[in-house]
Amino acid sequence: MKQLPQQSTNDFLTSVQQAAQKLGVSAEQTFMVALNGLHNKIRQHVIRHYLTTIQCIQKWAQVTESSQEDPTDAECNTDAECNLCDTV
Repeated sequence: MKQLPQQSTNDFLTSVQQAAQKLGVSAEQTFMVALNGLHNKIRQHVIRHYLTTIQCIQKWAQVTESSQEDPTDAECNTDAECNLCDTV
């Protein structure tokens, strides 16, 4: 699962948890799916912290989202373009 361009982190993590529950996926696998499915910029910030649960991911992702004007950078299609957008 991947976070959609305009989807909030809270909505994405809720979707991951609901899907995992329906499929009987373990907490560890759910955690990895959630972490790997985040928007690249959010994931880059989140992984700088000690993470043990989805609640930890959610906490740091919310901090990141609230500190960014546009956490999805909808105008950027790749990481390289996003980096370029940040320098212009």
